[in-house]
Amino acid sequence: YKDEEDWNCRSLTSQLTVTYKEHPHIDYINLMGEVIFPNLKFEEDDIDFGCILNDTECSRYVNVTNTSRLTVEYEWYFLILKPQENLEKPKAIPAEDDLTVSFGGRFDIKKSYETEEMQEGFGGNLSDESQQNLFDSEGCRRDNNNNGLSIEQVFDILPLHGTIEPGDSQTVQFSFYGHADCNYCVKAVCEVKGGPKYEISLKGEASLIHYSFSAHHIDLGKVYYDTITETHIMVHNDGKIPLHFNVLGVAQNSKPTTGELTVIPSEEGPVAAFSKRILIIKYNPGIPAKFDKQFRVQVAHFEPDVIRISGEGVFPRIKLDLPRFGDREGVYANILASAHESLLYHHRNALENMKTQNVASDCLSETMFPTEEELEMEAERLMVKMFAEQIHPIKLDSRGRKIRQKAHLADYILDFGHIIAGKTCSQNILITNNGHSNVSFAPDRSVIVGSGFFVGCEKVRQLPPGERHNFSVTFDPKTLEQGVHSAIVPFNVVGGPMFSLRMQAHVTVPDLFLSRDTLDFGYVKCGECCIITIQMFNNNQVPCWWNSNPSTAMKKKKQRMIPLYKRKQVAQLEKETPQEFQLIPSSGHLLPGQRQNIQVKFMPLDEVRYLQRIPIRIAQSPRKVAIVVMGNGVEPKLDFSLSHVEFEPILPHSSGDEKDIIVTNPCPFPVEMYSLELDKNYLIEEEILRSTQGYNEQGILLLPPREAGSGLPPELVEAYEIQKILSEKIAAEAEQAEKEDEIQIVLDPSPKPDSPSKAETMIGHPPSATSAAGHTSAAKTTVSTTPQENKNTVSPDVEITEEVGEGVGELEMNPAQIAIANYLGIPLTAEARALRFRKGFNVIIMGPPLTGKSYQAKEISNAYNTSIITIDEVINDAIINCVGEAGLKAREACERARCIAQEEDAMAQMVPDNKPGKGAKGGRRMSKMTGAGGGKSIVAKSQNAVPAIPPTVTESPVVEGKTEDFVLFPCMLDEEILVKIISHRISWSDCHYGIVFDGIESRYCNGALGAMKVILKALGDRPHIYVLDLKQSQAEMITKYISRQEALAAEAERIAREKRIAEEKELEVEYLSEDEYDALEEEAKAEYDAKVMKVQREKLKREREAEVERQRIAAEKVEQDRLRKKEKSTDCDSALIPLL
Repeated sequence: YKDEEDWNCRSLTSQLTVTYKEHPHIDYINLMGEVIFPNLKFEEDDIDFGCILNDTECSRYVNVTNTSRLTVEYEWYFLILKPQENLEKPKAIPAEDDLTVSFGGRFDIKKSYETEEMQEGFGGNLSDESQQNLFDSEGCRRDNNNNGLSIEQVFDILPLHGTIEPGDSQTVQFSFYGHADCNYCVKAVCEVKGGPKYEISLKGEASLIHYSFSAHHIDLGKVYYDTITETHIMVHNDGKIPLHFNVLGVAQNSKPTTGELTVIPSEEGPVAAFSKRILIIKYNPGIPAKFDKQFRVQVAHFEPDVIRISGEGVFPRIKLDLPRFGDREGVYANILASAHESLLYHHRNALENMKTQNVASDCLSETMFPTEEELEMEAERLMVKMFAEQIHPIKLDSRGRKIRQKAHLADYILDFGHIIAGKTCSQNILITNNGHSNVSFAPDRSVIVGSGFFVGCEKVRQLPPGERHNFSVTFDPKTLEQGVHSAIVPFNVVGGPMFSLRMQAHVTVPDLFLSRDTLDFGYVKCGECCIITIQMFNNNQVPCWWNSNPSTAMKKKKQRMIPLYKRKQVAQLEKETPQEFQLIPSSGHLLPGQRQNIQVKFMPLDEVRYLQRIPIRIAQSPRKVAIVVMGNGVEPKLDFSLSHVEFEPILPHSSGDEKDIIVTNPCPFPVEMYSLELDKNYLIEEEILRSTQGYNEQGILLLPPREAGSGLPPELVEAYEIQKILSEKIAAEAEQAEKEDEIQIVLDPSPKPDSPSKAETMIGHPPSATSAAGHTSAAKTTVSTTPQENKNTVSPDVEITEEVGEGVGELEMNPAQIAIANYLGIPLTAEARALRFRKGFNVIIMGPPLTGKSYQAKEISNAYNTSIITIDEVINDAIINCVGEAGLKAREACERARCIAQEEDAMAQMVPDNKPGKGAKGGRRMSKMTGAGGGKSIVAKSQNAVPAIPPTVTESPVVEGKTEDFVLFPCMLDEEILVKIISHRISWSDCHYGIVFDGIESRYCNGALGAMKVILKALGDRPHIYVLDLKQSQAEMITKYISRQEALAAEAERIAREKRIAEEKELEVEYLSEDEYDALEEEAKAEYDAKVMKVQREKLKREREAEVERQRIAAEKVEQDRLRKKEKSTDCDSALIPLL
């Protein structure tokens, strides 16, 4: 059987029908036959190599089985198809007798033959010329689209031919060689001898690997340090070749660990062509700090790519506008120091970066030092970091669940200070979210129930970054005892560290102390008053309001005992009756630590013994303070020998009669006596007193004490005369105005509207009294005497009311007040008032040498803008320049002392047997000079003494003289002269803000005590005077002295070294060769020879000096050794004496 179209083995069946002629019987014979061809069976009929890497090889293996009962002989050859063409399954190709293709490493084509299918594989029917170009010189098929490569360079089949026994199988290897960027699609034909042809479609492509990452650096920004942050990157396969990647440098853990990166997938994974793969990255920072992690991803055979993950671990935080509570162990202080160093390091790096970028200088100064807020935030970060690095035991709650432990930051402190018992106080607190995300927090107020503190803050949810929340903290001490009370309320921050708010308050009551609580005024004349000044001191930390006036309750209680019809009469009588004892001022308040001088005035009305208790009520305090005052009133008395005088009858026009009356003064003080009817001076004084202003409600006028026989104060008399002259002038002007009005009425009798006359206007508005200086003002101040626990006898109620205006020195006072001020020695000039109101800062620095007095003086001067003064410098300047009268006197005293010293030196030189150290060798001897004043000086400033009035605040001109020939010779000067010189210096304009005295050592004063007296007298009544006494031990002084001497020695050595180097440079000579020397001119040769000789002489001189110095040192060493041996021998002899 032969079918040219089908060469496959198959079985054929048929049925043969046998009929009999003229017989109905029919027989059926089944026919069956088997057609056998040599056939093969292939596992795959389509092999796609895919896209492989350029210049690589890829192989596929196909099992071929002989399914026939015949031995099969086969061989392979190729048919080229168009790339990307859809291939059909292999089908048998009929054998052609005229086409024989063998594949023995290359095509061996005996006859050029192409089928339509082959032509279609290249794009249709081909022309003869095109068909000839399909084969190369060796007969190999070429592809015009693949750079002229032959098929054998692209595909290969092993074995190319062979024999397969029936039922056996054989493995055929198909190989594809990936040349650069090639794309092939061919058909491999397996021709079976005596059988069909089988087609296997081969397709392959070669290319490069192209891949990319979505990012090589991922900045996570601000993330919570204790939570897992997840991100991802994508690996893109941008090429045709499937690739594999592998993650390197990460832990192979499915659960992320603290501080380590976790990448999913962490093992090798494929990425198909033109697709992507997502890598999930998980990271838990573990500590609040900046992090920069990296891992590597190796794609195919390329070098691994580095993927960086950076960010900063943060935590939710809030900030209170309160100070931190420092622990006793100093842990928080150490953390602050570490935070400061860390910030300085980062700021220096930032500063260097900004300098390299040429940033403006003002921006550089702003970033030089960290701010307080940055320092506090860095300290919190370090505390949380320390907590995170520690290992904490696991704690369980009541239900067995793990309790998440939190870091505890430094506590905040809210100190209410000293609170008066029964007074509720509150304070507003501002909470700021200084973190980078919303924060929720709440205080645990259950722990402070019953403590007196109340925190008005409930749970706050999702407070945005930078936003603020205000709440109040109240302290109610009504049910608490006196003392210190404190409470701690914790604040829980969701997801962040916790902190506590420490609240404390000191419950106290106002109190004050008196320097004296019992005062004995002794004997005081009636009509005069005695004032004793005592001091109140508030030693508590709360203000103290006090009052000595009777309270309203006491007045009501007293009025209940008086009938209603007499109450008004009694009240009026009490108002008109002056009090015997009175406090000035009667009420006031003292700030914490403040002192106040109060005056207790005693004004007796009768000659009796007075004893009274003055209560002082303190507001909001149960303590009662009282002053016990006592005194005796003494009335001036005169005893007359006759109380009734009766004369005998006398004749008219006679000389009259006389009788003597003896007047005796039994009082211990003089008493003035005058006649009310006959003394005209008394009437004038009464008129002056009636016209004087300044009477109080009781009709009492305060005047200076009047001695017996003296008149009224001249200030009152002068004011009365001025007022009298003004009154006469006003009366004359009024009379003149009336006359002019009468003349006008006569000339013009027509009526005019009523208007006040000029005289009436002037009388109705008299001019106000002015002081001697003539200044007027509107505001009032009170100036009172301030003797500390001493008595001054003045007229009642010594209280001076000054009318002080806007400018210093402007005041308006009545004559009585001016008289009292003059009596007390209170200066009323504008300059004196300006100095009294000046608030300069005066510091006197004293101490032994090398204690840093000058350094402290400079620091204080820079801080308070004061002037630095040294006593000797001021006095030397005044003496040399003859500043003022005191400077001239001081210069004369120095001249006298110099002359005396010169005479003593001359006398000492004339004596032949002068002993060393007594005169001739002593040189000049300081003579103690005393001024005209002499006397004893005051050691301390007394409050009774009248303060010295500093001179005018103007710089005096320097008196011209022969200052060039003057030789300054310091000597002891009179205290009065020194006070004037220093007072003149401190009155200059540069001392208005304060003075710093750099030491009290002076060659013109009698020791430190004398210098201190001079300074205090010169300062006068300046209010702020401080003394700074610097002390140090002997060891410190010796150490400073040695360091100072070493510094001076080092400086001297440096100067000598620089001088020696300069001299050596001058002596350096550049020696010339003979040719160079011969080339010089004669003058140059002579100059060169002189220079060389000078250098040689200097070198020889230095060598001799060095030799002399060595000999001197050697001689000193020998002498020291001799003395040391002599001392040892002496010690040995003295030790042997007791033995002998």
